[in-house]
Parts: sequence; structure tokens; C-alpha cells
Amino acid sequence: MAHVFLSAGDISGDQHAARLVRRLSTLVPRVSFEGLGGPELAAAGVPLHEDLVSRAIMGIGPAVREVPQLLGLLR
Repeated sequence: MAHVFLSAGDISGDQHAARLVRRLSTLVPRVSFEGLGGPELAAAGVPLHEDLVSRAIMGIGPAVREVPQLLGLLR
């Protein structure tokens, strides 16, 4: 059984990843998914560890402030 981990941090990435999940699911029926994403990935049936889309980061200042939380996700 194949297992795929996806990470999407903004709205368009979430939409593209959800389309990929739907397509792969039809091509490889025994594939499973999990990841970091948003409502589109969740709607495609992907169990999410964290909703990154609701916390999308733009700019160096906000990115620096989010480093501790993002490092926590890696653990």
C-alpha cells in the first residue's frame, strides 16, 4: 500500500493538492494520504495534522514570527 504525505500552505496549493488526491485515488485505489493543508484537502478525505491554509504566511516578518510553531510541526 502506498502512503503519501502532502503539505499545502496556501489556498491554491490546497486546491491543487486536493485535485491530486482525487486523481491518485482513482489511479491507485490502495493509496492513503495524510498531511498539512486546508479545507480542500480535508474535503478530499485527507487526515490533516494541522490547517496551514488558515495560517498562510506572507512576508519575512510574519514568517520569522511563525518559525517556532512551524518547527513544532516538524517534531
